[in-house]
Amino acid sequence: MKVNGDHGQLIFLKIQNFTDFKMSMQVCCVDPQPQIYPPSDVDKMKAELVKIDNFMKEVKVGKATPETFQGLEAAVKVIDEIILSLDNSNDFVIIGGFNVIMPLLSCPDKEVVAATAELIADLCQNHTYCQTKALEFNFLPELVKLLDSPVDSKVCSKALYAVSCLCRNNEYSIMHLETINITPTLMKILQESDEKLRAKTAFFLSYLSNYDSFREAFYKADIVGTLIKLLEREQDSSSEHLLAALRDQVFKHVQSRVQCASREYNLKEILLNKKNLYDSKSEFEEAKEHCDKLLALCFPEETSNAN
Repeated sequence: MKVNGDHGQLIFLKIQNFTDFKMSMQVCCVDPQPQIYPPSDVDKMKAELVKIDNFMKEVKVGKATPETFQGLEAAVKVIDEIILSLDNSNDFVIIGGFNVIMPLLSCPDKEVVAATAELIADLCQNHTYCQTKALEFNFLPELVKLLDSPVDSKVCSKALYAVSCLCRNNEYSIMHLETINITPTLMKILQESDEKLRAKTAFFLSYLSNYDSFREAFYKADIVGTLIKLLEREQDSSSEHLLAALRDQVFKHVQSRVQCASREYNLKEILLNKKNLYDSKSEFEEAKEHCDKLLALCFPEETSNAN
């Protein structure tokens, strides 16, 4: 049969349109590919906790290798990065993180212990919920034990950081700390550590001096005499924090002020020498203020006469 040109073109267009329609229908009927989402922070933390759990099994059966401890440290640090990048502290506790990391404080590898203490600090800093849960898991006495063990500067520093973060602005934590008798340990660190750790210890002492019970405990442990002896040494980066700790101790503790005024300590001369040293250096402005405040508190009559 002969088809004229126009009619043939019309038939071709209809067939083409039908083919396009069929193809579009086939495309519409294909199941869409499921969208793949990146793992959430919770999923990432869970994965690292599984790694920690597996590595600790090797430790418990005595089959740990250097790679085991490297893997443990790496997993702890990954979790810490997740915690610090976004506020995931509460989620970490909810998924059972504290159960997994508690044994790490007893790990024979110091780097793992230090990394774990730092993670606990970052979890608890300014987080009342995490502080409360950490107390329930009995982390505080375990961290204090690390302070009291033969001093390893890094472990001790991270453990002190964790204790400080656990207690910061938390009266319940302070009550727990009082029962542990941490004062002798802090005094030991103050006298035996390097200047960086000594500065951190003095900073924590300043905070604890806000509490009556600790001011009294520090007085009985002769914190005044210890701080003055340390201040007699050559100036270093810890001196400003030592001055602040002494200032905070005497501010609300009369007996400590009386002790400071005793001639045997020669505190007035020490403070005046410090002031002369700081006089032309703007970076020591706060240290100069501590000296002035201590002079006014401990030697009020002499200070007023000088003015």
